[in-house]
Amino acid sequence: MVYHCRSFKSVQELQSATVAAWQQLSQAFLEQSISKWRHRLENIVQCNGEHIEHVCYRGPTIDDARDLI
Repeated sequence: MVYHCRSFKSVQELQSATVAAWQQLSQAFLEQSISKWRHRLENIVQCNGEHIEHVCYRGPTIDDARDLI
């Protein structure tokens, strides 16, 4: 959000853009993001610090396909 197609001439300009972007985030988005961290950290421990994408990604299931019909 902050860097999208932009460049900054100073640290202050970057800081202002970062604060403005942060203020645009909804409380619900922040709470949802925070609530996912415990599960992600547990996955990291379970995988001995290795990549967890294979644990986090749940591919489509037959039930997902039924929902489309």
